[in-house]
Amino acid sequence: MSRRKQKSFWSSIRVRQRKDSSLPRYCGLSFRKIGSRVGRNKTTVMQICDRRMQSGLSARHPLQGLSLTHNNRRLRCQWFDERRMWAAKWNEVVFTDESRVCLQHHDGRIRVWIHRGERMLNICFIHHHTGPALGIMVCGGIGYPFLSPLVRIVNT
Repeated sequence: MSRRKQKSFWSSIRVRQRKDSSLPRYCGLSFRKIGSRVGRNKTTVMQICDRRMQSGLSARHPLQGLSLTHNNRRLRCQWFDERRMWAAKWNEVVFTDESRVCLQHHDGRIRVWIHRGERMLNICFIHHHTGPALGIMVCGGIGYPFLSPLVRIVNT
């Protein structure tokens, strides 16, 4: 906005709006002083003040959201009521899980970290031929007010 338009816009608004539109300016600070305090240059501060004046924002009149219509308010309340019932229903559910933990690799090899550029040598691996891998299987459950103990499933 040019200085001429800025002056005409500034003179066209009421005195009270002028005072409210930019509180630091009302306190007697220049654009340069405001910019040095907030780490911006004078031009940026002037543009921000112009935008605030044009949009009607001020220190005394903060931005307010749009009011909800009756239908929107009803739909929001309905949405929250449904979610409240979900929480009550989930309190009655018990989650269970069975997990098998393998105590060694499936093929019995011991893994060795090899750095980039090194060749994979056979001496890095010790091959074992084993039967089924050793492991353990457990089962547990979680409900709202309690935790079930872990149960070991035998012969797995």
